[in-house]
Amino acid sequence: MRSGGTGLKDGFAIIVDIGKTLAKVSLWSRSGKMLARETRPNTVIEVDGIRRLDAAGIESLLISALTSFAGHPVEYIVPVAHGAGVAVLKDGVLAVPPFDYEQELPSELAAEYEAIRAPFAETGSPDCHPG
Repeated sequence: MRSGGTGLKDGFAIIVDIGKTLAKVSLWSRSGKMLARETRPNTVIEVDGIRRLDAAGIESLLISALTSFAGHPVEYIVPVAHGAGVAVLKDGVLAVPPFDYEQELPSELAAEYEAIRAPFAETGSPDCHPG
């Protein structure tokens, strides 16, 4: 607990965990006890024939959870996400919605990717693009 703080013992860290199938936001005490948790399925939406993660749904979950945790003296927010997801921001606005890594690549791109992709033994990552 922060010295000179509100006297609340709850709230130390908020963990934002965006997984492939489930998005989770949880509040943890300094002693390692989970105090609260909100979740939602991390659904895939299709935009112009391209599979994308539901950024608007994740944003809604974040707003809801962070609002409900607002009364706690949070010291840290720890973001965690599966390694194949990325959201590109420009001036604080989502510029490129996150792709679903299971999106099939056009054949010419798939061939280029396979030509430069490091082997599993080097990266520990399987080929995430079917096709």
